[in-house]
Amino acid sequence: MSQHVLTPEQVAEYLIDNPNFFVENPEVLPELKLPNLHAGTVSLVELQTDQLRQQLHQQRQELAQLISHADHNEQLFQIFASLMQSLYVCNSINEVEDALEASFSGDLAFTSLALQVFVTRPDLADFQHHKLIEKRFKKSDFFFGRLGKDETRQIFNDKQVGSCALILLGTNEKLGLLAIGSEDASHFHPDMDTLFLLPLKQLLERVLRKVRT
Repeated sequence: MSQHVLTPEQVAEYLIDNPNFFVENPEVLPELKLPNLHAGTVSLVELQTDQLRQQLHQQRQELAQLISHADHNEQLFQIFASLMQSLYVCNSINEVEDALEASFSGDLAFTSLALQVFVTRPDLADFQHHKLIEKRFKKSDFFFGRLGKDETRQIFNDKQVGSCALILLGTNEKLGLLAIGSEDASHFHPDMDTLFLLPLKQLLERVLRKVRT
């Protein structure tokens, strides 16, 4: 009587149709040998253990990143909360500038900060910044990314700025422009959100309307 030999295709088809085969027959697992590019021939159990170990390592790294981001966001929240309190009691544009400088150039350590108020210098909005406003704020009151050399010099003078965040203050009535610069060309990028900057923009607009006279 000849012995029927299964083809690899038949074995593969059977295992696919019976995914619980190794669960129901665990004694088979240690006998299986699978190729591994890094460790030669290993058992299926060893390969699964190694894969689980790698997955666990990756999950730990992702958890560490999440914790790091959470700590960073908590620090940002505290800094912005303090800034908001300072701005709320400002009675002059100089006090507004001092409060912003203390937070962005101090606590957050950005390269440069510029607050240019159109309500006291209408020429900034009407002439010097007209093209910039038309170009950078077509769809939003926020711009994140890199500027051209002329635009960078126009806003930050001679300071080294690789990327920046620009916030147009005022919607119907243009009140001013807040610019935050970083030496890092990749720090500010178009995909950034406005989680902390939107409340700052809204409060600054209220404060500028209050202190402009």
